[in-house]
Amino acid sequence: MQFRHILSIATLMASCSVQSLHAAEIADPLEPMNRGVFTFNEYADMLVMKPVTQAYDYVVPDEGKQGVSNVIRNLQMPVYFANSVLQGDAENAFASVWSFMLNSTFGVAGFFDFAGATGLHVRNEDFGQTLGVWGVGRGPYIVLPFFGPSSLRDSTGITGDFFFDPYNMIKSNEFIVARIGLIGLDTRYRNATIIDDIMEQSFDPYATFRSAYDQQRQAAIVNTTSNDFIGEE
Repeated sequence: MQFRHILSIATLMASCSVQSLHAAEIADPLEPMNRGVFTFNEYADMLVMKPVTQAYDYVVPDEGKQGVSNVIRNLQMPVYFANSVLQGDAENAFASVWSFMLNSTFGVAGFFDFAGATGLHVRNEDFGQTLGVWGVGRGPYIVLPFFGPSSLRDSTGITGDFFFDPYNMIKSNEFIVARIGLIGLDTRYRNATIIDDIMEQSFDPYATFRSAYDQQRQAAIVNTTSNDFIGEE
């Protein structure tokens, strides 16, 4: 369902009550359209992602699922590095370079988090956050098909990150499809409990995701929370 930011939202919700999340609302002039896209994403999740994720969880051992998460994150290190540089964050830029080098070699192409085991940790940074650091306003709330919660600023950020990502230069449709599929699968698996609880228990799941998304993104811009995958340090 929410492929891009749902993991960030879930991280926030793990430490906040659902009631408190409704307190912060962002401008949503496109709400009728957004709710339509949200419903589409919900059905896509129910019919495709949730059953595939359940099969993935059943078939793949825990060590394998963690390895997939590690590989996905390692492939994102060039993006984290570029945005850390643009934000003037030398410490995170340095950490992302060394993490990528160590995990790509000693971590066997990133399957093992060798860098993390040595105490080296990297904050996830994207161009939406970079624009926020530069003072660009978030703009209206947007729900993107398959990607989920976003804003005008963060939607623009997706485009920026595309150009920062050297792996997008690989002219292989199979690689691109496989990578996108793994990101969606891993994201859904890691946040299954949170997603299912919201969809089943929240009076208005759309509003819950919207409020949680806004709080998390604002916190991420000032580095008071992390975009890390659930389960990582």
